[in-house]
Amino acid sequence: MRISFVVAVFLFSACNPFLLFKPPSLRSLKAHGKPDGNIEVAVDNYGLPFIKAKNIPELMYGLGFMHAKDRLFQIDFLRHIALGRISELFGERALNHDRKLRILTYRLDEQLLRLSKEENELLDSYIRGVNDGAKYRGRTAEHFLLGMQFEPLTKRDVIAIARLQTWQLAADLFAEITRLKVARSNWSMEAKAMMLAPMNDQKSAIIVDHVAPLKPEKLVMPKYLTKLKSKRHGSLQEREESLLPSTGGASNAWAISAKKSADGHAIVMNDPHLLHAWPSNFYLATLSADDFFVAGASVPGLPGILIGSTKHLAWGITAALLNTQDSVLLAPDETDKNFYKVDGKRLPFENWPQQYCLNKKNNCLTEVHQVSIFGPVLTHKFDPWIDEGDMVAVQWTGFHVDQHSGMSAGFVELAKAKNVFEAVKVVKTMSLPGVNLVLADTEGNIAYAYAGLVPKRDPAQNPYLPLDGSLRASRWQGFFKQGLEPSTINPAAGFIVTANQNIYGLKTDAELYFGKLGAPPFRAMRIKDRIEDSLKEEGKLDFSELATIQLDDTSLEAQELAPLVGKKCLEHFTGADSKRKAFAREVANFNGRYTTDSLGALPYEYLSWQIVSLGLKSALGEHLPEWVTYTGQATYVVKDALLQELRGKPSPIFAPSVLGSDKLDDLIGQACEAAFNKVVNIAGSSPWKWRWGRHHYLQRKSPLAAAPLIGGWFKDKKREVAGITNAPMAETGVPVVYGANIRFRVKLTNPPMIEAVLDSGNGGTIGQDNAFDQAKLWHEGKTIPLETDWQKAVEKSVTKFTLDG
Repeated sequence: MRISFVVAVFLFSACNPFLLFKPPSLRSLKAHGKPDGNIEVAVDNYGLPFIKAKNIPELMYGLGFMHAKDRLFQIDFLRHIALGRISELFGERALNHDRKLRILTYRLDEQLLRLSKEENELLDSYIRGVNDGAKYRGRTAEHFLLGMQFEPLTKRDVIAIARLQTWQLAADLFAEITRLKVARSNWSMEAKAMMLAPMNDQKSAIIVDHVAPLKPEKLVMPKYLTKLKSKRHGSLQEREESLLPSTGGASNAWAISAKKSADGHAIVMNDPHLLHAWPSNFYLATLSADDFFVAGASVPGLPGILIGSTKHLAWGITAALLNTQDSVLLAPDETDKNFYKVDGKRLPFENWPQQYCLNKKNNCLTEVHQVSIFGPVLTHKFDPWIDEGDMVAVQWTGFHVDQHSGMSAGFVELAKAKNVFEAVKVVKTMSLPGVNLVLADTEGNIAYAYAGLVPKRDPAQNPYLPLDGSLRASRWQGFFKQGLEPSTINPAAGFIVTANQNIYGLKTDAELYFGKLGAPPFRAMRIKDRIEDSLKEEGKLDFSELATIQLDDTSLEAQELAPLVGKKCLEHFTGADSKRKAFAREVANFNGRYTTDSLGALPYEYLSWQIVSLGLKSALGEHLPEWVTYTGQATYVVKDALLQELRGKPSPIFAPSVLGSDKLDDLIGQACEAAFNKVVNIAGSSPWKWRWGRHHYLQRKSPLAAAPLIGGWFKDKKREVAGITNAPMAETGVPVVYGANIRFRVKLTNPPMIEAVLDSGNGGTIGQDNAFDQAKLWHEGKTIPLETDWQKAVEKSVTKFTLDG
């Protein structure tokens, strides 16, 4: 009996029991199809479908069917996130996440009434495809383990998922909360002015030919910020992000005109960086109907191709980080918590009841959220980074439902454009995304255009701080007329680079601070340097050489700063033991290249983070969460000020009144000791153990990977990765958390040469052959060609079947 038990345990461990829930085989797909079906699908050995039909709605049915076949639980998981219903999957531990996410459902039902006929037709077809695909696919292992069945997808769910995707592209809400803490601090006005100024793009802006001069303005701290004092700061320990695909990472895209290309064809390359997870955030597919064709990356749960190429045009996407969110600091009535004051008048909060169900739907609780004239209200209860006592209303372009008649139709229209001139016009009709698009066509043209609404806010207020909730003027006064968004076609340089940097240059005055909230400029600078160096050396740009930029692991920031702070550590550790000296030497000798074999990358990363933490401590508190690096320029300003100080130029950021110390050397010395201890604690004291790849690795995981006993079946093996946030290969975290979900490369020949690779695979289910089959290619920097011809796709396919949509 004992032997039988041991054997059973061995067999259970050796064989994955959840293979029972893998999707039906490709052969059964062929049997499932109908001989007279009007939708044809050819699937290659990577699980990439080529879908051919008579019209676009039929294509969306086919895409929905394939999404459900390969990514059913992912669609369900995204739906629960977007609707603030994660507690139904994971119980009470997810309740705080749901409270924050439920804001995305504000005016969601109203949005459904505003959709255009075209949008409704696309959504109806896609949803039918998903639900039919779900019936064919059957129950997933994840649904089985969570005791759930897949509920039919609805139009409301799809719109919610679209909102979730665009919400995560916006970055200003909590950036403003962070700046609020700085504004309330005891820092000098000079130091605050540096932190609250536009991002210094170091001449890396996307559009460089905007010549209107910047109007110098002296920082004036709004009086309402001093009236409303916070009780305490939120802490790192209170903020959890383990279940959610949260903001962060980076994205790169560039376009090269035919005049600068070695073989006379325009080029587009794109590598959007989001949370690494399994399955991938993207799904590769090709759609073809009569005179319509597009191939590229779709998002499970949404119809259409978001990053793609037609036979005339290609485009890539990066987050614009333009200010599409505003926090409004309310003035609550001191005598009645159910009221707040605007223009001296008491206004009642609107109650917004919300129900949360924990695991089983009969175990539910109801809470009453509040809504103001500015939008839904958040407090410390919803997110600990909001200070106790503050009430913050949220304005977001996505809540203005009258402006959004279509969310998927815009990308369908984009795929119909014949050149960049038509495409830019289409991009400027898009209302929700809040993204940069770079484009190129087979005629050799390139272009850039911003997609999304741009709010008109009170020009008398600082746009980088929470707006004054005691003034009705803080309510957005509409939006800039569509068609006036930033764009450029065929710039003189012959290339366009976007890497989340400023849209317009720092020394230009674009209306309402267009593009002044971008990410630190180092990735854009490095990409531009690589392109310009190749032009100087070769005169033209080679497609293969340009592709290597996506794998560039050099941080210009570290290249400059590491030798200087390393020297300070060597001075601080004079007379110290050999291990500390070795630590300082590795930092001082670090060349800014985050290769997997680098010994200096890990010490430098922990040292620079310690310096930033100590520099911001007096404003943001003792426990500085690492996600602050994604709130704009907080860490950038501190590091840039440090660089200037070490070069002999005093900075208000490191003045004694801010540091709480007379000497910057003391702060750096404290950081050197703390960083050394941190490195030794996680890696050991021997320098060979500090090798970057030992700690900077990627392991793709599903939401169930953390489950005891069974979690191992829901993740891939660990694989070393180069790169860091401020390098073009922006693989972020130790271990890696964010990075390139897809690498997309197109040469606009006729027809275009389209290549792509996902960070895992098109499959998203245990035991699926295509679950991780692109991972090896991804790590090697290789891509998969996407076929543009149906007959060739059929010849390459491992199965072909038909559907009746």
